[in-house]
Order: sequence, then C-alpha cells, then structure tokens
Amino acid sequence: MPELWRYQEYLQGWEKVYAVRENPFDVADPDEWIVELEAEGKIRGAVLDAGCGAGHNALYLAAKGHDAVGVDITPKAIQCAGEKATERRIQNVTFLAANLCESFGYEGFFDSVIDIGCFHSLHEEDQKRYADVLKQSCKSGATMHLRTLNAVDSANVPGTEPAQTQERQIREVFSDGWKLEKIEWKNIEVVGFAEETVKTGAWFAQIAKTV
Repeated sequence: MPELWRYQEYLQGWEKVYAVRENPFDVADPDEWIVELEAEGKIRGAVLDAGCGAGHNALYLAAKGHDAVGVDITPKAIQCAGEKATERRIQNVTFLAANLCESFGYEGFFDSVIDIGCFHSLHEEDQKRYADVLKQSCKSGATMHLRTLNAVDSANVPGTEPAQTQERQIREVFSDGWKLEKIEWKNIEVVGFAEETVKTGAWFAQIAKTV
C-alpha cells in the first residue's frame, strides 16, 4: 500500500475533481482509442478499467458484450458510474471504489486491462505496486493497453499531476512478469476544466502478462 500521505493525496485530489459534476473526466462517450481497440479485436474477455473515473469506457465495453470491472479510488466517481449503468440498464459491469496499489479482490480474473489516466497519476514509488496488483489480477496472457501522458507536455493539463511518465518508467515498471510488446509516442488533444482543448503528448503501450 502507498504511504498514507500519498493515498490521501490521491483520494482528496480526485474527490475534489468529481465534486464538480461537469468535469472533463465525467463524459458520456468512450475514448476514441478504446473504441478503436475494441473494433480491432484487441480487447478480449473480461476487462479491467483501471482508474475508470465515471465509467464511460467500462460502460462502452460492457455494452459491447465484455464483462467489465471499473475501479477507481474516488467514491464520487464510482457513484456517478453506477448511476450511469442503472440509467442505461447495463448489467454486466461492476464499479468498485478501491486503491489499485493494493489487492482489490480479483485474482487471475482479467483478460484485458485499459488505463488511460491511472498510471501517470501515481507517484513513481507506487507504480511498481500498481503493476504487481494488475499482474495478480490478470490471467496469464492478458494484455494491458496503457495510455500515459508524457513528462514534457502534460504539466499544464488539469487533473493529471504528477504526470511525469517517461519511457524508461514504463519499461522498468512492466519488466517482471510482463512483456512490452509495443510502445509509441503520439501527439493528442485532451479537454481541460474550462472545456478548452489542450495539445499534449502521450505514450501508448501494449503490454502482455507472461506468467
């Protein structure tokens, strides 16, 4: 488990974000990248949405027939996600408020993991714990799809601190029991709190569990 002060930092920071109902992380539509991955058949079986926020990606994948579990440290976000699932009558999705740096009750369960904001929100000291929890939670041969903002371009994007991901971090963190199958850097656009579009950069990685 991360040190208590870091856990409280994560929790309080994201609770503050989701205290504002209209925030850039509480959206209706899935991320375009997730739609592409699903259409290409790269998301298989039971899916973990790590750092699911208000659930838009998990809900989309569940509607596509996947058994989906969304986990987020933020109870307010999980409440929003659960309300959306009820409104849309989607039953094959579960939302859980939990700390992804420690076991959250699923072992050897997931075939796929998506992460579009959790990894880069963690202090570097906690990223290895996070990877170990995911390894414990996934089946052998499971695939993780990671999008993480890079160190140079993410500094001014609201809600993404510390967001200091470098390529070497991904390679080091996902080295034991994982195989980095693909990694590339892309220019992307994200939406900030004032609904402005912010240009930034991100690492996109495909990582397989090997044990």
